[in-house]
Amino acid sequence: MAEPADQILNVQPQSEEAEQAVLGSMLASKEAVSETIQWLNPEHFYKDAHSRIYSIMITLFDKGDPIDTVSVIDALKKKLDGLNVFKKILGHSLAIMLYA
Repeated sequence: MAEPADQILNVQPQSEEAEQAVLGSMLASKEAVSETIQWLNPEHFYKDAHSRIYSIMITLFDKGDPIDTVSVIDALKKKLDGLNVFKKILGHSLAIMLYA
């Protein structure tokens, strides 16, 4: 039996591409970082990997560290305790971030 239409539409609107664009713009511009953190929190991201990357970017920004691919990757590796966990959780999103 088919589900009623109102049950199918319970998923929140999301766009993986939009989330990637936000993260990519933050890598490209310090101004984008300061603007973005005024409006978004990590829980606003639908994809867990994007939320983790964003959280790291906020932490780096708060410490005054640069937000670039090298510093973000290093911070993620340290936080996720090991390269295997890092690759498993962030593999696809990280590839997108590196080529943004």
